[in-house]
Amino acid sequence: MQMLADILNRPVYTSQMEEQAVVGAAIAAGVGAGVYAGYAEACSSVIRWNESPRLPVKENVERYEEYYRLFRDLYSSNRDDMRRCSALSRG
Repeated sequence: MQMLADILNRPVYTSQMEEQAVVGAAIAAGVGAGVYAGYAEACSSVIRWNESPRLPVKENVERYEEYYRLFRDLYSSNRDDMRRCSALSRG
């Protein structure tokens, strides 16, 4: 989660739940069965958040921003070549 906070440059709150996929499936089942009126009600009833978020680390944020600038430059430079590669792979 630290990486996500750094890449987004935002605090990231995490759930206290260990099996999030299972909890999500249970929430969907509860909404589908009419136990909850909707997903907002189900989530507020079931999910518990950690009090302290993961905060972005300034040095990491700067590094990820540098990587993103590089990615954008590389993508712009290679966009047409990547389309050609994709077309070739489709046959």
